[in-house]
Amino acid sequence: VAKKLGGFIFSIGDVYEYAVQINKLQRLSKIPLMIAADFEYGAGMRIRRSTTFPRAMAVGATRNSDYAYEMGKAVAREARAVGVHQNYAPVVDVNNNPKNPVINTRSFGDDVKLVSEMARAFIQGTQEEGVIATVKHFPGHGDTEIDTHLKLPVLTFPRERFNALELPPFKDAFEAGVLSVMVGHISTLAFDTLSGIPATVSPNISTSLLKEELGFKGLVVTDAMTMRGVSSKYHPGESAVLAIKAGTDLILMPPDADIAVDAVVAAVRRGEITEERINESVMKLLRLKQWLGLDEDRYVDVE
Repeated sequence: VAKKLGGFIFSIGDVYEYAVQINKLQRLSKIPLMIAADFEYGAGMRIRRSTTFPRAMAVGATRNSDYAYEMGKAVAREARAVGVHQNYAPVVDVNNNPKNPVINTRSFGDDVKLVSEMARAFIQGTQEEGVIATVKHFPGHGDTEIDTHLKLPVLTFPRERFNALELPPFKDAFEAGVLSVMVGHISTLAFDTLSGIPATVSPNISTSLLKEELGFKGLVVTDAMTMRGVSSKYHPGESAVLAIKAGTDLILMPPDADIAVDAVVAAVRRGEITEERINESVMKLLRLKQWLGLDEDRYVDVE
C-alpha cells in the first residue's frame, strides 16, 4: 500500500544529487512534497560543493545582526536552488551551560538579548528568500549536560528560570513571524511533574505552553525521533501517536516510517486521535506548501 508521505528530510549529498533526487521524488508524488534539511551553518553542512558559514557562536560574537540576516538569506537561496524548503534553523537555545555537549557553538551565545536579536535577523533573511525557518529546541536545550542523541536530559529548574532565560528567544521569534518550531527531547519538571517525559510527547509543552500560553500558530515539528532521548523509551509507532496527541504537526525521522504511519492510522480508526486533529495539521502543511509556491512549481532547474 502506498504510504503517501508528505515530505522528506535530506542529509549528506552533492549539489546535483540533491536537485535530481528531489525532482524525482516530486514527480512521484501527487501532492507537492515539502523537503527539509538541517543547514544551521549553511548548505555546506550537508551538501558538498556548497557554502559553509562560521558556526552561530562566531556570528553572535560579531554582535552584528546584519551578518545573521545576510547569512539566513544566502543559506535560503542555496536551499531553494537545490529544492529544499525548510531549514531546521536557527538554534535559539541560550548557551548557559559550558559543559553542554550538544549545543555549545551551535548557539549564538549565552546572552538572552543577543540570541534573540541574532535569531530574529536569521529568520527574517531565511523567510524573505522563501524558506521556512525553524526555531529549536523548544522549550530550551541550552542548559543540559546530556546529548539528547544519546539520552534524555531532565531539567529540574523552576518555571521562573524558563521565563527569564529559555523562553524569551522563542517568544521573540514567534513575534517575528517564524513559521515553524522544533520541540526537543528534553524532560522538564517545571511543566511535567512526572520525570522522564520528553517534551516531544508532552501535551503540557507542545499544546498548553507552546500553543495556548505562547500563542504559537505555526508548524510544530519534533526533533528526530530516531534520537535515543525518545527512541529508547517508546516503540516507534507509540512515539508517533504520542507526539501527535501532544500537539505536533510533523513527525521527523521516525525509526521506521511504515510503522509510524500505520500506528497513526490505527489510532485514528480506534478514535484515540480525531480526524479533525489530523486535518488541522494537514491544513497547516498545505498552507505552507502554498506559501512556498509549490502548488505552482514544485521542481528545481537542474541546469
